Amino acid sequence: MKAAIRQRALELGFDDCRVTTAKPPESAGHFLDWLKNQCHGSMGWLERNAHKRVDPQLVLEHARSVITLAASYGSAS
Repeated sequence: MKAAIRQRALELGFDDCRVTTAKPPESAGHFLDWLKNQCHGSMGWLERNAHKRVDPQLVLEHARSVITLAASYGSAS
């Protein structure tokens, strides 16, 4: 199923498509420390709901996977 989702995303024009588990990543603590140390500069929105940013199941309780799509908005040159 992952291959079919990825293929369809590419057909729709996305530059990349990845699928991962909905569990918090091992790096979650590093991200929260990074925020606590104010390393995010003027990107204050990163602090809002930080706990949800590292645990997708707090957003959608029974989620098992997360599909991430990428689209470049920069110029080709």
